[in-house]
Amino acid sequence: MARIRTIKPDFWRDEGLSSVIPEAALLAIGLLNHADDEGYFYAHPKLIEADVFPLRELSGNVPGMLSELSNIGYLRLFQCEDGKMYGHITNFLRHQKISKPYPSKIKCLQEVTPDSGNVPGMVKERSPLEWEQGSGMGSGMGSGMGSGMGSGMGSGMGSGLKTTGGASDEAPPAVKLPSTKKKPVTNETWEAYRQAYLIRYKVEPIRNATVNGQLAHVVKRLGADVAPDVAAFYIRSNNSWYLQKGHSVAALLNDCEKLYTECRTGNQVTTTTARQRDATQSNLDAFAPLLAEVKE
Repeated sequence: MARIRTIKPDFWRDEGLSSVIPEAALLAIGLLNHADDEGYFYAHPKLIEADVFPLRELSGNVPGMLSELSNIGYLRLFQCEDGKMYGHITNFLRHQKISKPYPSKIKCLQEVTPDSGNVPGMVKERSPLEWEQGSGMGSGMGSGMGSGMGSGMGSGMGSGLKTTGGASDEAPPAVKLPSTKKKPVTNETWEAYRQAYLIRYKVEPIRNATVNGQLAHVVKRLGADVAPDVAAFYIRSNNSWYLQKGHSVAALLNDCEKLYTECRTGNQVTTTTARQRDATQSNLDAFAPLLAEVKE
């Protein structure tokens, strides 16, 4: 459940947060709303993305951004005895004043560490990306340790290791499920833009988070089926303003509806053409009264 939190002015000048990608800094703010009243949260990447970025197409991935925030000390990631990954915002209570806080249900969970006596074998803490690929497959797969020793934590895996007279049976091979992650809707538009740009300028265009966001808006305004054609048409345009801008994605976004019309009609409207048409219309407007008198 989302909660109202406070952002202090010092947040924007924090050197650590300034070193991560902009989306990771935005995630840092979103996690304040996502976390409980003591700064703890369930670090499931897809749940975090649905809660913090419900309408935004990300250029990176949530596990990678969590790792960035962990590396600068903004948060700590850990695994508990239930096999799930959790996180804690390091200085949460130092900066947040909570009225009538609810006790954290995560804080009381027992963390799994290499020295834990209640977990057989050595348990290595995994990164968010490893956790998403491994233990994110469900409780029936156990803790996803993959060490061959078996943890006995998964309801469907059983103990994973049986000992009979000193001999052991090998654990069944891990089942790799097909990826269900959808490709970004901007992929085709970017590829059409990139190829046309490469032909015209003989260099690869720059792609970063800002460009990805601009492309996402182009696709949203034109539609995924039309946007690639318009992007390629835009690069071929000799409009002086586009040439001055180096056919940037920002200029494409600015004029995407105009470019759609030109792409569909095959009629490019340059500054000179617009002036000529404006002059023609002015002449028609000036002679309109005379023509009306002649008709009378």
